[in-house]
Amino acid sequence: MLAGPWMGAQTTIVHLFSFLAVFLAAWRGGFWAGTLAIPLSIAASFAGALLQGAALPPFTPEETSRVTLFTLIGVAISALIEAHLRAERRLASHRDVLESERAATRKAEHELKNFAFLVQHASDFIGMADLEFRPTFINAAGRELVGLPAEGFPDGLRVFDFFFPEDLPFLQGDFFDRVTQEGRGTTEIGFRHFVTGARIWMRYNVVRVQDQEGRPTGYATISTNLTDRKRQEETLLAADRQKDEFLGMLAHEIRNPLAPMLYAVASLERQLADATA
Repeated sequence: MLAGPWMGAQTTIVHLFSFLAVFLAAWRGGFWAGTLAIPLSIAASFAGALLQGAALPPFTPEETSRVTLFTLIGVAISALIEAHLRAERRLASHRDVLESERAATRKAEHELKNFAFLVQHASDFIGMADLEFRPTFINAAGRELVGLPAEGFPDGLRVFDFFFPEDLPFLQGDFFDRVTQEGRGTTEIGFRHFVTGARIWMRYNVVRVQDQEGRPTGYATISTNLTDRKRQEETLLAADRQKDEFLGMLAHEIRNPLAPMLYAVASLERQLADATA
């Protein structure tokens, strides 16, 4: 009895090439490519037998079962390969996202380091405090300016301890009320040196710090030392006062020598008036 390509001696080779065709199609094109390769492989096996001049007998139940089993296995292989390819694509996508996040993190860390370096080496007073006015950060230049130690803060230190008592009503009232309402404030005021007690004139710039949801979390300041400018202004004012005093004295000295001469001229004018009368 004649046997079809799925029942004869060539069955193993037919199975091998058919499964290989389904596998390669699914690997390259996914589930639908692998599924399409199943009937094409079956058709190719019968076409190959016909090209060899063999007469194909009718399908037997056993051969039908083998073709059906091949079809089911081919569909399963295609589905498994499709799932694997999808997992690979998701994994590649996750890798890309992860690498992008890592690159963004590295960039943010680099920028943060640059910012921290800039803040620490800036010549201005840079500081931050919480909503209770407890300092949380002051840069090196700020600490040196007001005589604080290089690390840590004295127990119980508050922002208002940096100022003189006579300036506290303004700061605790109008100034920080404006910062709370408008988000920022600027004034010229004296900082107090913690060691010498000297007044350090500053342009005090304060902004309110907020989180991503807009809730206030504290205060920050970048303040500029105005002491040299104030000294120059005081020197100019002192020079103006000295100039005014000198001019006043000079006017007085010039008037006094002229008084006898003016008296003599007035007397002569009276005498001439009497003579002509």
